[in-house]
Amino acid sequence: MDFNNSIIAFFDGSTLKLVHVSEPVKNNLQVKNEHGKQFRIPQKNVVALLNHVSYETFVSQHESLTEQVKTKSEEVEVELLWEMVVDDSKDFLCDELAENYFGDHEPLSIVSLFKCVADNSVYFKRKGLHFIPRSQVQVDEQIQVLKRKQEKAAFQEKVIPWLEEVTKSKVVDEVPEEFKQYLNLLEIFLYNKKQNEATKTLAQICGDSKLRETVYEILVKCSVIDSDLDPHLVLAGIEEKFSNKVILAADEVEESYDNTSREDFSKFLTFSIDDEETQDVDDALSLEKLENGHTKVGVHISDVSAYIEESGILDNEASNRVTSIYLPTKTVHMFPSSLSQNRISLVAGELRPAMSFIIEFNEQKEVVDWEVKLTEIKVDHKLSYDAADEMLLEDSELGSTLFQLNELAKALTATRMVNGAAMFNRPEQKIRVVDGQVTVKMLKRNSASRNFIGEFMILANSVAATFCVRNDVPIIFRTQDKPEGLPEMNPDVYDPIIFEQCIKCMKKSRLSLHPQSHGGLGVDFYTQLTSPIRRYTDLIMQRQLAAYLRKEDLAYQSEELMSVIAAAEAVNSEVKEVQKQSENFWIHTYIQENMLEQEYEATVISKAAGGYMIELSEICFKTKFMTQETFKGGDKIKVVINEVKVNRGFLGMSLVS
Repeated sequence: MDFNNSIIAFFDGSTLKLVHVSEPVKNNLQVKNEHGKQFRIPQKNVVALLNHVSYETFVSQHESLTEQVKTKSEEVEVELLWEMVVDDSKDFLCDELAENYFGDHEPLSIVSLFKCVADNSVYFKRKGLHFIPRSQVQVDEQIQVLKRKQEKAAFQEKVIPWLEEVTKSKVVDEVPEEFKQYLNLLEIFLYNKKQNEATKTLAQICGDSKLRETVYEILVKCSVIDSDLDPHLVLAGIEEKFSNKVILAADEVEESYDNTSREDFSKFLTFSIDDEETQDVDDALSLEKLENGHTKVGVHISDVSAYIEESGILDNEASNRVTSIYLPTKTVHMFPSSLSQNRISLVAGELRPAMSFIIEFNEQKEVVDWEVKLTEIKVDHKLSYDAADEMLLEDSELGSTLFQLNELAKALTATRMVNGAAMFNRPEQKIRVVDGQVTVKMLKRNSASRNFIGEFMILANSVAATFCVRNDVPIIFRTQDKPEGLPEMNPDVYDPIIFEQCIKCMKKSRLSLHPQSHGGLGVDFYTQLTSPIRRYTDLIMQRQLAAYLRKEDLAYQSEELMSVIAAAEAVNSEVKEVQKQSENFWIHTYIQENMLEQEYEATVISKAAGGYMIELSEICFKTKFMTQETFKGGDKIKVVINEVKVNRGFLGMSLVS
């Protein structure tokens, strides 16, 4: 066929186009569109040759020809055409279809019919430039698909204006019935983090970058999500509430447990020490004086594995949650409160199963022996850190016990420091929000009770790891290379610069199936199992060790352990980020409400773009200070906080001369 100086219709895979042919090039054609753009097309894509004219004539006729094709294609009843050829189960070219429908195979008829049939996929399936009639069943399926697309388009025409109105309004009085399912899809997106049709529609309004925040705002306005829920949790896709199935399973956990293999330790004076509001108590201490002058300290950990069956409803829930989440506004527990604050908590006055680490010290306060046992204990006193610090000075049995534990802990600290441990004395911020009021309390690291609780938890975890090494019990070890160039630190005096130097000396910690030292803590081996109510990984380690102590098959093989722990660590990283965001939001809220237009001392930490990183001494808060002044690390300056942008985490400050 001679294509030189001709108008042709060709199909590019999605659109029918009219172009002018300049010349053939092998199996291709050099063509030019009505705007003068030149390109090549495969000759096999040509639907029809309309006529031979010059390019100038093509340009002048293009609009008219396009309109003729459109008009004639709209006259085609595709269903009628399909009925005419459906019984012939073969591929049709458009000249054959045009002959059947129009009674001719004129180029305009062929092109118009091709356009109509290609645009309507219900009755024919296209294969290149051929069309294959669908069966009746296939046609019915296509009609349903088309119907759903039309319904979706119609719904979007209604829902988009409604969404635009909702985003601008402060509250929504009533949600139209037709949009309730749509809101349900938005809520599903928040918790499973996968986009769906509902979010794709909303993204047309707000864009992808603000999608989660916009979904949250809409759901709160429409009362789908309780406004009391913490937004940081919701935006992270973390469900605060437990399902009815999980709550029921928790309620059905029996008080009784197998105590046949447990040693009775309930006769010893035993106490727990936690923050005042803590209800999920998972550790307690006891002390026994021996006739030879030695001292035995019992570090007792609630045996959660005695209640929580592996792979059961509660275990699966805990494996999904991974950890209890402590936010300024609330605590989201890993287990329902009937468990975390009752049955598996070391409630004062109640017998409880425990995993106990019994450590013997000689008169020089050195560890000379230890045992790991399954026990039964009863906590006699539930103490707060403040109360314990005061009792240290009292002349009583409990006061004397606390004093002795503190002295032993000092010796443990000294030993770890000789082994290269890094000791941090930066005060800890305790941010709380109660009835909308934000408070910030600075907890000193040199509190005696906090120190010795920390020391005995480190000791218990180290003993557990050493026990597993000696008995070839597979566990996950937490390891860390020794810090290098660690500066000396006065435990009683906090220096922000020295603290920063210490942080920079720390090596990255690792998880390992093979026993290695933990240089940052100054111990030979280390694992974590002292918080099984609050951390799922601790429960896994406890379950593994408890099975060995009961002489049962181990709960996990090495490969299973690493897989479970790795998955849990990934979730744990997300949770830490949520906690960080929440604390950052509320500390900025506290500053806005309590610290504006007042002078505060700060320490210059390091240079930063446009200024310096400084730490506000009042609340040990590190932030950026924009200034053109010149300082060096360690300089003490005074600033006034002039402005706070809470959502951006920004403080506007000026220097006091």
